[in-house]
Amino acid sequence: MESLSIKKVYRAKEIAETFNIGKSTVWEYAKQGKLTPVKVSPRVTIFKASEVDALFGLNEVSLDDQPKQTEKRKRRKKILRKRKRIKYQMNKIFMMYLIVQRSKK
Repeated sequence: MESLSIKKVYRAKEIAETFNIGKSTVWEYAKQGKLTPVKVSPRVTIFKASEVDALFGLNEVSLDDQPKQTEKRKRRKKILRKRKRIKYQMNKIFMMYLIVQRSKK
């Protein structure tokens, strides 16, 4: 099956954003030999799209078969909703505290 990548090369940041991983994970894969970094200039390193596709299994799966949201994204959304709820509750408690303090004066 042909590669699903439109791009021929990726930067570390693009890999991290595309596959929902950290940049440090991309560099760890490079250190482990799973990806081969190609130094273009002192500040620019690229990775071959074919290697990235192979590492993440994009050569084996069609786009229709991929889930719309990964489990990691679902967990992150759940955590963010929980944090938002807690922040709202903390603000509510703080506002009540301020009202009580003002009424004591």
